[in-house]
Amino acid sequence: MTENIQQIISTIRSKAVGFHDQLKISKEKNQQLEAEISSLKSEIQALKESVEIYKAEFTNLHAELTKAKEEAVTTSSESDSVNRDEEIDALVKEIEYCIHQLKK
Repeated sequence: MTENIQQIISTIRSKAVGFHDQLKISKEKNQQLEAEISSLKSEIQALKESVEIYKAEFTNLHAELTKAKEEAVTTSSESDSVNRDEEIDALVKEIEYCIHQLKK
């Protein structure tokens, strides 16, 4: 009977040691995962900051593009106006010339 009890105690002891080893392994893995989570959180935060910087830059570039388009439209309107005035002046001179020729 004593031998049987010793065998049971040995089995329990080996199982306890096995559980203890598994617990140590689980704790180590848990620490590794927590470190990885912390690293990923830092990376996410850095990426969020980059996104905000890019959003601000995009907004500025979009505003500059809009302003440039408006200036281009204004400039082309002014040049169209100058061209029209020149064309009108040329037509008026031609009409005056024709009238002058008819009077002769």
